[in-house]
Amino acid sequence: MKQLKHRILFLLILVAFFAFTAKAFDNDEALLNYYGQQYTYINTPFGKPILVYINNELTPAEKSQITHDCITLFPNVVILDQPSALYNCHNYAWHMTEGYLTDKYWMDAVKPMTQTANLSKFWSNDAFEVTTAAIYDKIVYYSSSSTLDSNITHSAVASNVSGYYESKWGAWPLVRHLPDDVPVGYGTTKIYFKPIAPTPLGGVMTCSNGYGTISVNTSANYMTSVSSAILAKTTRIYYHIESPKGGDAVEEGSATINSRNNYGFNVTFTRQGIYEMTVKYYNKYNELLASYSYEPIVSL
Repeated sequence: MKQLKHRILFLLILVAFFAFTAKAFDNDEALLNYYGQQYTYINTPFGKPILVYINNELTPAEKSQITHDCITLFPNVVILDQPSALYNCHNYAWHMTEGYLTDKYWMDAVKPMTQTANLSKFWSNDAFEVTTAAIYDKIVYYSSSSTLDSNITHSAVASNVSGYYESKWGAWPLVRHLPDDVPVGYGTTKIYFKPIAPTPLGGVMTCSNGYGTISVNTSANYMTSVSSAILAKTTRIYYHIESPKGGDAVEEGSATINSRNNYGFNVTFTRQGIYEMTVKYYNKYNELLASYSYEPIVSL
């Protein structure tokens, strides 16, 4: 375990030691190259480079010991994945859970020598913003009430299990836990983040009966071209048919929705006229992601 602790604390030791000798290196990369630490860069959603490290994995014996320690010290957490030195909390919360689950890197809040911003690039004029709402995606812990980058200790994501977070505890396991059932060093000051409100996409639906006129009492499918990426973020789909009089065609009895799915609906019109059909996709923040429309001309 002594070797493991040295490996996990490697970067912190470098920061402390080179506070006195930083002038010997031109930049963070030079420092890492000098000590043989493998590293690379990933990008935020808006293309900002994030420094990450490539570590060696734990041995089976180390994993077994860490798992035992985790269960002993935190009996109420749920272990979701085994210990690993390949990735940590920040990379899991801000990169892996955004569709890169196989990108296992170690990410620090600040760069090792210059102590300049690294993690906060994800929410500094980028894809995420601070929120005080009850619904959020990500959580950042700070060692004190001061929310400087240097005080960032931990990152987590909101769990689908109400009231819980999910996070990777350093080289310890990935766990589901209550917000404050964490190692004491993480602190209790938290800032919450949500994705920046998206720019809604739009388009025209297609009709299985072809474009143009459709007869009354003829059912047809009216489908959108919504992407799988938007569907993954969708929590509510709104279906609406406006009658020629400007009312709700279903309530007025001039249209019947026979079935619905993620891509549209099957409709039968019982009265002639020009209708306005709409299918809209919303995320969990009730923000519009995409809107599709169609104007069927219904004849006798």
